[in-house]
Amino acid sequence: MNFSLEEHINDWVKKKFEKMGLKNQADYFTESAIPDFLKEALKGRAKTESKTNFGKPDFSLTKYKIPIVIENKLYGKKLISETKDGIKYDNKSVSEYAVNGALYYATGIIASPQNIGEVIAIGIAGDDTDSIKINVYYVYGSGERSYKYLENVHTLDFLENETTFSEFYKNAVLTEEEKHRILINSKELLSAYSKKLNKLMHNHNITAPQRVLYVSGMLLSMQNILDKTARNCKTD
Repeated sequence: MNFSLEEHINDWVKKKFEKMGLKNQADYFTESAIPDFLKEALKGRAKTESKTNFGKPDFSLTKYKIPIVIENKLYGKKLISETKDGIKYDNKSVSEYAVNGALYYATGIIASPQNIGEVIAIGIAGDDTDSIKINVYYVYGSGERSYKYLENVHTLDFLENETTFSEFYKNAVLTEEEKHRILINSKELLSAYSKKLNKLMHNHNITAPQRVLYVSGMLLSMQNILDKTARNCKTD
């Protein structure tokens, strides 16, 4: 069957869920009716330019130990947008590509004050039933590179039940070697950024005392803002 609407891919996903015995609005949720805690976690993650509303993944699952978000797009060419430096997070890429949108939602959930530290992000795209492409990612942080591409997973079968998901999860989480490599890469990246920032301030004749003030201000601006009841009120 050839797809002419994105809704056709949504229907394809629903049929897969039905075959696995997953029930709509019980085991999985559609875009218009995601669980309240995910709405809260996705505040400020709308794909609109203002980003004032909450994000709405095409599908979400909360049946297992960590949330799962799915984004679908019509045509295989809309699966992912990336460069040699990694997956793109600009507004156009997030809105028009399945993987980019799914990762945007997943990192947003982790960045929220909901105390969710892991999310599975799935991007699905295709032209017809025979060309469906599925990319699956284990997302472990709110940073744009805080994901692990699960290159051997290209179906939704791992969502069938607790046993299949547990087996999948064991292979998805970071190994000690991967954690060590991430730590090394993070230090290298931080060092590179600090050199660029230092050069930029030097070129603008910013004095050492002023640099301390600017850097402190930037760090403070990234902190969550709490109201009198200790509720997080920072928005993107």
